Amino acid sequence: AGDAFALFTRDLWRYCARSAIAYKTMVEGYCYVGDMDPATRILAQMEKMGFHIDVGLHNAILRGLIRAKRVDDALDHFAKMEKNRDTDLESYSIVVSALCDEKRVDKAVDLLYSMNEESFLPDVGIYNRIIEAMSELQLHGAYLLFEQMIEAGVLPNSATFSFLVRGCFKRGFLDEGSELLRQMVESGCVPELATFNAVIEGLCKVRRVENARWVMNEMASQGCSPDAATHRFLLEALCKMDKLDEAHRHVQRMIATGCLPDTVTYSFLIKKLCKEGRPMEAHRIFKEMIGIGREPDSSIYNLLLASHCAASKATACYELFTQMKERGVLP
Repeated sequence: AGDAFALFTRDLWRYCARSAIAYKTMVEGYCYVGDMDPATRILAQMEKMGFHIDVGLHNAILRGLIRAKRVDDALDHFAKMEKNRDTDLESYSIVVSALCDEKRVDKAVDLLYSMNEESFLPDVGIYNRIIEAMSELQLHGAYLLFEQMIEAGVLPNSATFSFLVRGCFKRGFLDEGSELLRQMVESGCVPELATFNAVIEGLCKVRRVENARWVMNEMASQGCSPDAATHRFLLEALCKMDKLDEAHRHVQRMIATGCLPDTVTYSFLIKKLCKEGRPMEAHRIFKEMIGIGREPDSSIYNLLLASHCAASKATACYELFTQMKERGVLP
């Protein structure tokens, strides 16, 4: 692709007048393929010849440098743009996103504040990008930025709330996360599946199963269907609380509603039943698992074999071992 573009630019240079359009086309092309040395040389030549460099071309340079993993060079170029007042909202968005990708969040926040000095109003997309990064690194800072965003008159959207809610539940700040979820729903923003799953996972980790069930019902009222992961969080919590019969009933409800448990879910339940000395119940669930088309791996067979051996169930062991060979599962 690079060779083809080099031929194109050579011909463009040969047959077209050395106009601003010709220069701009070459610069944008080199930026697109990430070949930044010729792009910056041509840009410098344009400046030397007195051609006007518009903000769109500067933004192409920023994107090209970032694409080439030359973020510091992009920052230097952006600083020149700011000095010459050649920036727009997209310029800031490009640089903020690159800084957040590199986890240089403090620098991204500094840039956000400098936008106000340049009379640019950051939009929800720029706030969201920083809040997303901060929620992984500095959750308190992300929440403060959320409050500042509202004070500045920028309304949060579903993504804003989702980043904060997921950050809270991931770090165990359940009450704060629940309050944000309430605000999210009241403001008319619909949580996505990943947000609901983060809430349910956080609640299940501290065994607040009833709260998790309430959130699952809330999902349905918002038109969001739980997936296998949603159910798995609840099932793992029930198993850890030794509520194995309740866990199995939940599996059956999943099947009835068309959300088939995955192999990981069944493995967790079978393992717990085997540890509790209930091999026959584990075996029934194992058969149920095969019945819905889930393929057990060697770890599940090994669990059942060990459990049946401990209970002196020689016939069950032989049947399982034979089935392993028939299914091509190596012991």
